Amino acid sequence: MPITRIAAAVTGLACFALGVLTLTGPTVPDEHWGTRGAVVNGLGLLAFAAMALAVDLLRTQLDLRRLGRAGTGVARVGLVLMSVESIASELHGGDTIGAVFMLGLLGSVVGLALIGIDGLRRRRLLAALPLLGLLVGIGAGDHGGFVVLGLVWSTLAATDRTGGAALSRSNISETTGV
Repeated sequence: MPITRIAAAVTGLACFALGVLTLTGPTVPDEHWGTRGAVVNGLGLLAFAAMALAVDLLRTQLDLRRLGRAGTGVARVGLVLMSVESIASELHGGDTIGAVFMLGLLGSVVGLALIGIDGLRRRRLLAALPLLGLLVGIGAGDHGGFVVLGLVWSTLAATDRTGGAALSRSNISETTGV
C-alpha cells in the first residue's frame, strides 16, 4: 500500500475524530486550551500533515495534468504552513492563528481548486471533493465540519484509480444510459 494511500486514510480518520470531538463537547477557547484543546489541535495537526502527503494520491488517482500537478504542489505548501502554525499553537497552549495559518489555508484552497478544475475538465467527479470537504471542514469547524472532510479523505483512500475513473460522468452515462 503506497504511503499516499496510508496518508489519505490517516487524514480521514484524524478529520473524522476531530469533527466528532468538536460535536460532542464545548467549544475550545482561543487561549488556555487545556487537555481538550490540545487534543483538538493535535488532531488538526495530524490531519494537515497527513493531507500534505495525501494530495499526491490525487495526482495518480485523477491522472492530473499540468494544472492539477501544480495545484498539488501549492496545496502541499499550504498544508505544511497550516501544520507549522498548528505546532506553534500547540507549544503556545492557545490559538495563534496568524498570517502563517491564513497563508497556508489560502494555498490549500487555491491548490485544491486547481486540482478540482483539472479533474473536472476531464469529468473526474472526485476531483472537487477535497476542496469542498476542506471548505466545509474549516467553515463549520466548531460544529463538526471536519466529519465531512474525514469522509472525503476516507473515500479517496478506499478508491483506487479505476474507481475514480469509474465515477467519471461519461462512464456513469455509459453504464446507466443517463
